[in-house]
Amino acid sequence: LFLLNSPLMMNASAAIAGPDPAEAYRRIFARAPEKAEAQLAREYLAQGNAWAEYVQVLLSSNEFLYIE
Repeated sequence: LFLLNSPLMMNASAAIAGPDPAEAYRRIFARAPEKAEAQLAREYLAQGNAWAEYVQVLLSSNEFLYIE
C-alpha cells in the first residue's frame, strides 16, 4: 500500500507520465511495452483515466520491484 499511496510514488509517477506510453515503459522497465501492454494502456487512457495513475501501477509492479 505504501507504493500506491505514498506522496513519493505519486510525484514520481507524475514526473514519468507523458504522452507516450512506450517512453514510460522504457524509463521504468528499460524495454518497450509488449503489444498487449500497449493495448491495455490505450484502453485505460481511453476510459478517461489519468496516465500518472497507470504509471504508478507500473512502478508498483513485480517487474519493477524485483530483479530476476
